[in-house]
Amino acid sequence: MPKKENAVCFAIVIVTISMYTIHENHRTKRLSTSDVISLQPRYRERAARIREQCRLHGSEYNEDWISLRRYANLAIDDRPRLYISDKYKVMVCNVPKCGSTQWRKLLTYLENDSRKLTVTEYRKKFRDRLLWHAENGLDAAERKVNEYYRIMTVREPLERLVSAYKDKLVKVKQPVFVAMTKRIRSKNGNNTDGELTFSEFVDSILAAPDLNRVNKHWKPFTANCDPCLFDYDIIAKLETIDEDFPYIAAKLNIKALGAFSKDSDSLKKKWKSNYRDYYKALTRHQRLKIFELYKSQYDYFGYPYPDYL
Repeated sequence: MPKKENAVCFAIVIVTISMYTIHENHRTKRLSTSDVISLQPRYRERAARIREQCRLHGSEYNEDWISLRRYANLAIDDRPRLYISDKYKVMVCNVPKCGSTQWRKLLTYLENDSRKLTVTEYRKKFRDRLLWHAENGLDAAERKVNEYYRIMTVREPLERLVSAYKDKLVKVKQPVFVAMTKRIRSKNGNNTDGELTFSEFVDSILAAPDLNRVNKHWKPFTANCDPCLFDYDIIAKLETIDEDFPYIAAKLNIKALGAFSKDSDSLKKKWKSNYRDYYKALTRHQRLKIFELYKSQYDYFGYPYPDYL
């Protein structure tokens, strides 16, 4: 890949905007130079694994230039959701249920000098940070993709499904998910006003004709972010984010408070300790089939296969 410009210095100042808060009492740990050096093999191994999987699946990197030509005729919603900070030359692929809200907040605050924003301002500002909205034409977007420091975050694939189910389809309020719940339950001949079960949710994914075109909250990581094209500088994982984010901060000389700390609310959900129970309650056929659909994500990102199949 072409050599990027030297990382620039910047700081994240903690601000509060209504419900969009990065808490001051949550501290992002600082890494020493020796810590950074000791972690480098982790990220080299993650990158090497993805490259090997890409080769196995018939995708090869262009070592000289990332071309966006394949997206020329695709709608914005069908392209990877790449959020950027022009000031700091950073690009983060938005993977729902993988810390995406934290990343969008950080990039939005950075781009606006961390000034206090209303909720409405925040929502507009982070939409403006989407690469495809910020640039007029693929050529300008392509230049930034090749120049900026590229980050992608993932998590245990089947745990992410439970998170998406609980967040979007249990006690659902957003109209798009209300309609989705009614549609799934009506296909099963059930009361459309009832709560969607996890089993029904899984069956709806199994019935999808193309997993790469399902809702972005349970679309595979590879379909969301196309790592075989973008060759991300860092693959972070929620399971190790308390080290991965400080590593990124150290590499880019970021002084950060409250981002992705172990105390962050998003990392302390109680259901995470028993998410396997959702799968144990399924039939063995369902467990094997849903794992089969997402198996490639375990292979790409180095997660051990589940022990509850």
